[in-house]
Amino acid sequence: MSTLEVSNLNDGTTTVATTFVTNGSAKGYVHFNGGAVSGSVSIYESFNKSSITDNGTADYTVTATNAMNTTQYIVTASANANVSGFGGLRSSSATASLTSTTEQYYGSTNGNFVELNFLMSATHGDLA
Repeated sequence: MSTLEVSNLNDGTTTVATTFVTNGSAKGYVHFNGGAVSGSVSIYESFNKSSITDNGTADYTVTATNAMNTTQYIVTASANANVSGFGGLRSSSATASLTSTTEQYYGSTNGNFVELNFLMSATHGDLA
């Protein structure tokens, strides 16, 4: 195997340090259907995420392909609440409970937990 070691990347106009690329990039993301459309959870698109488990209404476990080095990483989550009776996104929380999974909950401003059709999350931190 060959190793390429560089300290900067340049596209002909802009130069950026490779540490910015490796340390500042999301280490994973997932865009998935929470069951509102088809009745089952499915992944639309992902990077470094292998599966989604439906734990109940608006409660999901996202599993990473490659684990993080600690449970102290950052997960941001959001949703497109295009379903009737939702009332708007109140909270989307993601708990980094293990280095390879996060549990995500999606609630609405009217206090309901509803299966949604477009859920997204991104993971930031260091891979193991």
